[in-house]
Amino acid sequence: MKRLIVALFLVLVVGVLLTGCKKQGADSAEIVVERVGVCEHGKKFPPTSSADKNEAIVFTVTVTNKGQNEVENVVISNDLPEGVRLQKGSLTKKVGTLKPGETVNFTFTVNTGEPKSVVFKGTEVKFTVNGTQNVVRTKDLFVDIQATSGC
Repeated sequence: MKRLIVALFLVLVVGVLLTGCKKQGADSAEIVVERVGVCEHGKKFPPTSSADKNEAIVFTVTVTNKGQNEVENVVISNDLPEGVRLQKGSLTKKVGTLKPGETVNFTFTVNTGEPKSVVFKGTEVKFTVNGTQNVVRTKDLFVDIQATSGC
């Protein structure tokens, strides 16, 4: 009996390690956020990490509800580093409700400004599932703004 309990415990632990242990239940959601920037010369951020001074970068943010539950009060927000200016669009989008399998996209364009290293903080998505507030965020993006031909 003791061996059976140990064997079941090992199967459970190995199973959790292999699957990543996703949270399931009434309050769970799987929101996937992707932010991609494209500079005037066609290179993408990431993996590109440099741009020319005063160059336009068009960012596209894609948010997908891959979970089984409808999410509400979805708000997508971005911050700009000091010296980088919003050229077109908005840094915030109020989506409202996102049904399972539904995707929303939006774009905004920035101007890089003068040469320096900057950090674009991760895109943040706030949402509610069954009355519980949640937040997901993309990774920060480090960009070196160069005097000439960086992108």
